[in-house]
Amino acid sequence: MKKINYSYCGIIIVISFLAIARFFYLDQDAPAYMISGICQEDEAAYCWDAIMRAKADNGDVLKGFEQTNYPGIIMAYTPLTYLSLKLFGFTYYGLRIPSVILSLLIIFFLSKTLARILGNNRFVLWLFVCFLFSDFYFLLFSRFQTPQTYSLFIISIILWSYFKYGYESKKGLFLLGMLTSFAFAVVYVYNIFIFAAFGTFVLLQSVFNKRIYFLSYFLTGVIASIVIYFSLHWIIGANISADFKLLKDQQGGFQI
Repeated sequence: MKKINYSYCGIIIVISFLAIARFFYLDQDAPAYMISGICQEDEAAYCWDAIMRAKADNGDVLKGFEQTNYPGIIMAYTPLTYLSLKLFGFTYYGLRIPSVILSLLIIFFLSKTLARILGNNRFVLWLFVCFLFSDFYFLLFSRFQTPQTYSLFIISIILWSYFKYGYESKKGLFLLGMLTSFAFAVVYVYNIFIFAAFGTFVLLQSVFNKRIYFLSYFLTGVIASIVIYFSLHWIIGANISADFKLLKDQQGGFQI
């Protein structure tokens, strides 16, 4: 008979409780901005397109306002929030549940990434998982609709992909190109830093190792991301010209 590992079971119980607890009391007000860095009024602004579309389905929007043509710069919010509002209603739970689910996925991908780095060092891995679940600021802002949660989500996937496939495999290079460009084109424009970092890295590796396929597969991934970008614009009805106008008007800094 196999011996029960009580310490392992205890960790699973604690982590399960911490995961479920993230969904408690989602209708709370955001703390003061100077404490949390979260502006509660921005939640509706980031998700306005999804809110208007979901309300239009219920006949709660005046004719002609069914589609807002909101810029696609932050269109990653639209499908997730729209689906959540349809499932959980027009409440703070419907608005915020996508962010909470993404925070759990962030923990999952970061844990998988660390597992590949550490190998069989389970103690450090579980310690890291417990830290992510109990870190107060991460818990705080992941309960609200903020760009940080979506950005951390795509970045955690990029890191997992990099450590799983590396930069020398064709699949790894393609995923790096697609995910890093997707991060700023679809998720949030400020994520352009990660595209610039990995793009420069792949370019230098391609030059120094004299392997042109490094760059070619990375650029193929970028092209795939561009196709996804325009496809999502078409699906959600976002105004592409509004993206570039918004960026042009905000020459001193990007704001929504």
